[in-house]
Amino acid sequence: RPYQAALDLARATREKDAATLENDELDLKRYTILAPQNLASKQQLDTQRALVSQAKAQLAADSATVESAETELSYTRITSPINGITGIRLVDPGNIVHATDTTGIVVLTQMQPISVIFTLPEGDLPAVAAAMSRGPVSVVALSQDGKTQLDTGTVSVVDNQIDSTTGTMRLKAIFPNPHDTLWPGEFVNARVLAAEERGAITIPSAAIQTGPDGPFTYIVMPNSTVQVRPLKLGAQTGDLTVVASGLAPGELVVTSNQFRLQPGTRVRGS
Repeated sequence: RPYQAALDLARATREKDAATLENDELDLKRYTILAPQNLASKQQLDTQRALVSQAKAQLAADSATVESAETELSYTRITSPINGITGIRLVDPGNIVHATDTTGIVVLTQMQPISVIFTLPEGDLPAVAAAMSRGPVSVVALSQDGKTQLDTGTVSVVDNQIDSTTGTMRLKAIFPNPHDTLWPGEFVNARVLAAEERGAITIPSAAIQTGPDGPFTYIVMPNSTVQVRPLKLGAQTGDLTVVASGLAPGELVVTSNQFRLQPGTRVRGS
């Protein structure tokens, strides 16, 4: 209330001085008309000009006083600098708060947009750097089980150091989060689209076996027997792996019970 009263007083003073300025300007116009007819002295005209200038300066000072009073009054209302969601309040109505309090009043968290910090193996750094040099790099946020897509964003920052203890690098991605599917403190999986291969052959990762000569898979032949096929693999994403060479489109592979197989074994689909 004292700050509101100070603001009201400052505004009233400005209105009073504005009226004074208006009256002084009218007198100046009269003296300006009368002076050439020797009905007003030059001294009167000069004095009136000075009064107008003085009134304008006073009105400017009044405006500054009003602005200062408005600022002081605005400090009595705490306004959030960002849009977001408040948590459980830390003080109740009626509690006394001080500027030196360390607990604060309430925690506000920005939801839209929201950032996600995640890690990638250091071996992925060249691919991510190359992708960022071509333009924005897309990131998909997935649920903990990796089955539900929560939102799609872009990489904003790659940390300038690699964690030597884990061999990983940290990245920060920004998500619009229009439906609040991402929540502060939530654990999510992030999938980065570093490159896009069109027309690539993929197989379930469960179909890939590792032998002395490298990765291979069991191919189901037209007579329902299996053969070993060496593979050259590409990128792996989710439950799928890109096959760079070793498979032709449409060939059938075995995805389970490979430990029971050997070349020539007859199989039956389940």
